[in-house]
Amino acid sequence: MADLPDLPFLVVLYVILPRLPPKVVTQCKVVCKQWLSFLSSPEFLRLHCYFMRTSVDQKIITAALRSCIVRSLDRESPNFNLPTNVHTPFNCQSYNLLFISSLDGMLCVCLKKTCELAVWNPLTHVYRKLSNSNGQGFYDLEYDSLGICIDSSYDYIIVHIKRIHSILTIWIYSMRQNSWSTIRCLEDTVYLGHTSTWSPGTLCGNSLYFTVCQGCRSGNETLLRFDVDSRMFSVIGFPNVCGQQVLGNLVNIRDELHLILHSGFYNLHVELWKLQTETWMKVFVYPHAVHKPVSLVSTIKYVNATGNCIEVDLMSGAVGQIDLSMNEITGFSNLPLYESLSTVIYHETIVSPDL
Repeated sequence: MADLPDLPFLVVLYVILPRLPPKVVTQCKVVCKQWLSFLSSPEFLRLHCYFMRTSVDQKIITAALRSCIVRSLDRESPNFNLPTNVHTPFNCQSYNLLFISSLDGMLCVCLKKTCELAVWNPLTHVYRKLSNSNGQGFYDLEYDSLGICIDSSYDYIIVHIKRIHSILTIWIYSMRQNSWSTIRCLEDTVYLGHTSTWSPGTLCGNSLYFTVCQGCRSGNETLLRFDVDSRMFSVIGFPNVCGQQVLGNLVNIRDELHLILHSGFYNLHVELWKLQTETWMKVFVYPHAVHKPVSLVSTIKYVNATGNCIEVDLMSGAVGQIDLSMNEITGFSNLPLYESLSTVIYHETIVSPDL
């Protein structure tokens, strides 16, 4: 146990510093060698990421025509209407980037011209390409899916679902080991065909969740769970909902998996369900039909501080907001479609892809 005179200093290290914005943490590294060592340690990074995940000031980054633009999602922030331009370190124009997933300030990016995958921290400007001469780390924009997660040993893991000629391969990339490996494939052929559409992975607890839809028809939706530590997939059923063209988007709300279920196409019937011990429970139904086209390649990020779900269409970059308290879907951001070519929501940290 620490001596009483040491307690104020420990409070600074373990209570105050982890809650500071990442830019301030970077400035604190120059205070002394002891602070530099502590602020660069895995122990501090774990603490800092924990607090940043629930921070009010989450960010949205857009790969526009001329540069990447970062905006704050905190409407109370003085910088809410002051976007920041970010230089991309890749040897390509920003409109050739596709943001697929994010975790702890790191974005998983596809370089569309070469189909290479990379992990990039826009705040620190550090990146790492994941492609190699064995053909691993290349992403098919039409058939592949991906999720990023972290295991119990605090190793960042990228799960890459790859389909080539109805052959499904599950590649696992370890950031710590800087290497790819494969795991046992799913045996059910329903997941293999070119007509099936995989969502991006949604991290909740120690699992990544993917929805798989067959031809946009009711009754052909499946939820797959990837356990990060066991490296095993399991199948979870969709809620029992009657209707045509039922589509679901996953969202992590307070570390509980939820499903926003759409029935119809333009005039939508929208419901919110929660997964409890592998059983779906209906939370509420939106009272009015919503006029909004649905994309199967949307990703939803819950913004904890405001009580809203933010939906991003991965193909067009369009952004929408679902207000859980008001039970309605509204437009969120003035991002014109001709500039919003790729968009993802993330929170800033100092975690480096070059671990």
